[in-house]
Amino acid sequence: MNESDATLLRLPQVLKIIPVSKSTWWNGCRSGRYPKPVHPSPRTTAWRKSDIEKLAAQISNPEGDSAVFFLFGRIGNRFCRNGRL
Repeated sequence: MNESDATLLRLPQVLKIIPVSKSTWWNGCRSGRYPKPVHPSPRTTAWRKSDIEKLAAQISNPEGDSAVFFLFGRIGNRFCRNGRL
């Protein structure tokens, strides 16, 4: 087992890697755009480091506007094309 497979990241750590707001992150987790969290204990939420690394790799290798759309959805994609992002 790889070390990053066993490592869990809490939300503040995730948001340092994937720079979106908390509400955007949670909406993305619900919609399936971002990885689902794991719950190591009843009151703890975290994400697998390997899942976050995969997401960061997808975002860093954009094809056109797809990375902006992936991060922010339709609104972010529109702003990017209008030169406002």
